[in-house]
Amino acid sequence: MTMARINDDQKVVEVGLPDSSMKNLTKKALHTLGWRDVKGTPRPSPNHEYMGPYTYDSNRDVVFGTWVKTDKRETFYQKRRESAVLTRAQFKLALLEKGYLADVKKMMENTTHTDPRVLIEWENSNEFRRTDNIVVSAIANELGYTEYQLDVIFGVVSDPEDDYK
Repeated sequence: MTMARINDDQKVVEVGLPDSSMKNLTKKALHTLGWRDVKGTPRPSPNHEYMGPYTYDSNRDVVFGTWVKTDKRETFYQKRRESAVLTRAQFKLALLEKGYLADVKKMMENTTHTDPRVLIEWENSNEFRRTDNIVVSAIANELGYTEYQLDVIFGVVSDPEDDYK
């Protein structure tokens, strides 16, 4: 059960589960430490989660959460994007497999359109990150690759049968 801790000013200061050192405490002991149950109406849909703000109702002695619609699929894919890293060889092989390597090489050779930092990264990086690399950003911007195409290159989604779209 989700709980929230309130302070002396009756403001919610923490939401979640009490830490593991409190797992054997009774509900009354947790209450003494400021922990209250989080209540709410039934979840509107599986894509809704409790999010802030949480408010404490002193008359009922409970904390109420607010339902906010979340896109769990997008959250899942964003976490995968943030951890997606390819070695230099893996990145080039993925580009080759998707038929993009020739275009990327051509882009890198065209120094009048390519930021010199992009060329340095292209030639010298040992790894390429999906969300944190100027080469990946440049490829998307200069060659018009979509987020989906980049996700396929980095293995964030399967191609073409993933229900990502």
